Amino acid sequence: MDMADTTNRNVTTAVALVSCSGILGNLIRHRVSSVPDIAIVADLRFDDFGHMSTVLHRMHPDVVVWLLDDETMLAADDKLFCAERHCAVIAVLDDGRRSALWQLRPHRTALAPPSIDGLIDALRTVAVRP
Repeated sequence: MDMADTTNRNVTTAVALVSCSGILGNLIRHRVSSVPDIAIVADLRFDDFGHMSTVLHRMHPDVVVWLLDDETMLAADDKLFCAERHCAVIAVLDDGRRSALWQLRPHRTALAPPSIDGLIDALRTVAVRP
């Protein structure tokens, strides 16, 4: 998937972080929060599905960045995709060696190995706005 930046940078992209822990999670959080046209609207752990789902539905992120060990759960439960408004989920996998884009359909699109700047470009490109 070509992540060329074709979006309007005057629009703020609302991002929710899920399970972004450890060194990689801190790197993602620091870089995403340093970009002026991207706002972190939620920073959640995945220890309580009900709470996480409620917060995601209330905050209406354009994109969710989720640090995952196993992405199969994304295909099993469409509630994770903020169904009433739609949002994209970028899964960072395999300790940052792979990433994938999930959308409400659900449909998985393989992405290039994630670099921090590549992640920022992907956030801008896949943001689902009303």
